[in-house]
Amino acid sequence: MCPLNTRFVRYFAVVLLVGCSEQGPTVLLGDSIMAAIKSDAINLAVSGATLAEICKQARNVPASARLVVVEGGINDIRNGRGAQVIAYYTVILATIPGNASVRMLGVLPVEEGKLAPEWLSVTTNEKISELNRRIFALCRARPNCLPHPVSPFETTDGIHPTARAIEEVRKEIIPVGLVQPRP
Repeated sequence: MCPLNTRFVRYFAVVLLVGCSEQGPTVLLGDSIMAAIKSDAINLAVSGATLAEICKQARNVPASARLVVVEGGINDIRNGRGAQVIAYYTVILATIPGNASVRMLGVLPVEEGKLAPEWLSVTTNEKISELNRRIFALCRARPNCLPHPVSPFETTDGIHPTARAIEEVRKEIIPVGLVQPRP
């Protein structure tokens, strides 16, 4: 039996999940990390957004959306609201139109070595992994929702990806052919 590349398998799982239809836009929900992604997707993400604000973004997803990519939660953790993350993700998933496929990124990993000391007191990748385990379980319970853990990436400050890392995240989360990069 041949070993499978998990990234390859995830890509094709999303292509099969989404289908080949040209109908409906791809929509991005999230905070500054998602807001930095340049593509022809509808990008509703806002720098500094908390999950309460991402819930509001979810209300603006068009009913015709074919794919919704969701990321966020680090601003909630930073502001001491980590205990509310799961409740907010429950609302976000319930708000996204039922016909849309969802690609769930959850809370992205941090580069702990670059974090300011006050950040390390409230978040670690171990804590983020535990939250994501619970977020991904919510996702699996929704039809057409695919958990997509993002690999650690190079950051400028421990949280925000470098320009090169943003491009890598874009390539990883948005299957080829669904949206085109924008300069």
